[in-house]
Amino acid sequence: MNITKIYQALAISSLLVIASSANALEQQCNEKSRRTAQNDRYEVIGNGEEVKDKQTGLIWQRCVVGETWDGNSCTGVEDSKSLTWHEALKVAKAKADSTKKPYRVPNIKELASLTSYGCSPSFNTTYFETGVEIFDFIDNAIVWSSSPNIGEKGSSYTYSQHDGIVRIFNVNETYAVRLVRSE
Repeated sequence: MNITKIYQALAISSLLVIASSANALEQQCNEKSRRTAQNDRYEVIGNGEEVKDKQTGLIWQRCVVGETWDGNSCTGVEDSKSLTWHEALKVAKAKADSTKKPYRVPNIKELASLTSYGCSPSFNTTYFETGVEIFDFIDNAIVWSSSPNIGEKGSSYTYSQHDGIVRIFNVNETYAVRLVRSE
């Protein structure tokens, strides 16, 4: 058995273990680490589809673009939109125009401010859903930021809701979008 097949078998068995857990995407935090984005920092507002970060004053959509808050969770995971960077910016503008609220794609510092270091996933799953099914979680929990990478034309910063890592991708690749607004 070659090494690739061994890694594939390990990956599949790991996913099966994760999928069998009832709370597979529930945030687990290292008790020895100080949680940096604690639950008392957030407040659900309006009809529940937005969360206010009391530390930054920003108001976040609980669901990624394409999903809908049903009062308990984000629905329509299969409808969540995987967009290019330019499409993400256009969707944010359209949402702002239709709601008369200043929605936009967050910059990379705003996204990074949501990171709970010492937790997995790093994104607070009490208040936010990641917009991906369990089997897509590790690879597809990436959202666009509005921050272009000025060092490499045609690329922009992204944020992983799974591990809190900031990455750079070509603006023509497709990822999820989580909108934010100021008060």
